[in-house]
Amino acid sequence: MAVVSRATVSLTLLVLVYILNQADRQVLPVLISGGLKCNTTGDGPSPAPPVDVHGRPTCLVFNDVLEGVLKGPAFTLVYTVGGVSLAYLADNYNRVFVLVGAVVFWSMATCLCYFVTEFWQLVVLRVLLGVGEAVCNPVAYSIISDLFSKSKRATALSVYHIGVYVGGGLGYLAASANETFGWRLTFLVFGAPGFLFSILTILFMENPEREPSDHDTPTASSASARVAATDEDEQESVQSYNIITVLCHLKASPTFYIICFASAVRQIAGYSLGAYFPTFFKDTYKLDEDGYRHIMEYVGIIVFLAGTIGSLSSGYLGDAFMVKSPAAKAYVITAAQIIATPCIVWVLLSGTWQMALGALVLAYITAETWLGPAAAIVQDLTPSRMRAQASAIFVTVNSLVGGCGPLIVGAMLQKDLNSFGLVEIQAVLLYIVPTAYALSALLFFGVGIALKIRARTHPDDRQYSPLLTETANPVFRSFNAGKEEDGFNSSFA
Repeated sequence: MAVVSRATVSLTLLVLVYILNQADRQVLPVLISGGLKCNTTGDGPSPAPPVDVHGRPTCLVFNDVLEGVLKGPAFTLVYTVGGVSLAYLADNYNRVFVLVGAVVFWSMATCLCYFVTEFWQLVVLRVLLGVGEAVCNPVAYSIISDLFSKSKRATALSVYHIGVYVGGGLGYLAASANETFGWRLTFLVFGAPGFLFSILTILFMENPEREPSDHDTPTASSASARVAATDEDEQESVQSYNIITVLCHLKASPTFYIICFASAVRQIAGYSLGAYFPTFFKDTYKLDEDGYRHIMEYVGIIVFLAGTIGSLSSGYLGDAFMVKSPAAKAYVITAAQIIATPCIVWVLLSGTWQMALGALVLAYITAETWLGPAAAIVQDLTPSRMRAQASAIFVTVNSLVGGCGPLIVGAMLQKDLNSFGLVEIQAVLLYIVPTAYALSALLFFGVGIALKIRARTHPDDRQYSPLLTETANPVFRSFNAGKEEDGFNSSFA
């Protein structure tokens, strides 16, 4: 009972932290369309922005390309580098302390946006936000995977990913906060809770013991030798993996490559919508400030409710059908993305904002099914002490490729594209988002095929780690060659 209670408390705290993570990430795009970016027209020099009573500009001047940089690479490039670099700490040190440090760091970056007066300052703080937030997913994935068994992992990770939709929904409510407090105080409103969450996390979240997975267990022929090993030897057999070792492991797992690529393509759509949905509604339906604020409230509610339904249902279905097929998680994602493709087209082509919001409900329920099952597949493929770094690589690929979405949108908005009579942002999103949905569906289907092949060739769960099989990697052949004599290879420790 105590284990269940600890798992529930830890998962709840992780969800709360992830909600803050997503809200702090989403608040900037909403505020840009809500008045943070100065409205300028023409190709000439932009006039100086007005100032408030403290002499600070009430808005910042930058063009569409720089907006795309701010929403995309300024965050995603450091998000990816920071994730891979700092995930080593999560695999080898106390994960709770690592997570708390990250929460404090990105919350501080959000709060400091209150003081910006120049565009470059906003870029620097966006970069710092990316560094802090990069730690969240690798640490959370590692903790959740040690708290929940493989048969429940997709459901647990889907519960965790509710944070995407609750946090994203709260981020859209920044439009209302902006209307009440102004964009500077809105950054403080969204950043300050992080300090409270960090205190709750360090007080109530335990760093779970890393369960010795089948990946970390030598073959059965050496079991008797390991039983005879001394206590000191048992301690030495607990491995500490660096990024090179993790990459050696993943090199022998083509399934990992496919799911990274599939998820990255899907993220192009996600990042593009997250960054430009506010602009889409404001420009397409010619909303005034009051109308924009109300629409963002509706979008926030839809993102929260529909995204949560999609996430929870996909995790449950993926775990439920795993007893029938090892590819169930991937096939659930595939079916959902196929259905989501015409739904998002309906959203983007809707003649009224009311119709667009109605279609968005269906689009979000189906499209936002992939995060939990995809993350669970990555955890299933890696040993416990590699999971944070493997997750960081997974997130890195997703973010590097997906983060190009806003940059591509911004660049396309600068070109004279054939919009077929549509509003420009409407046409650009129509080019990008449904294409990414459909292509990701095809790639996730490929993940399912790879998982079925893997299940046939690696029937023993132990061999889900190609790194520790006898022929997978020359670096570790000496370990396998000597395991009969010594029970384990001391040089491997």
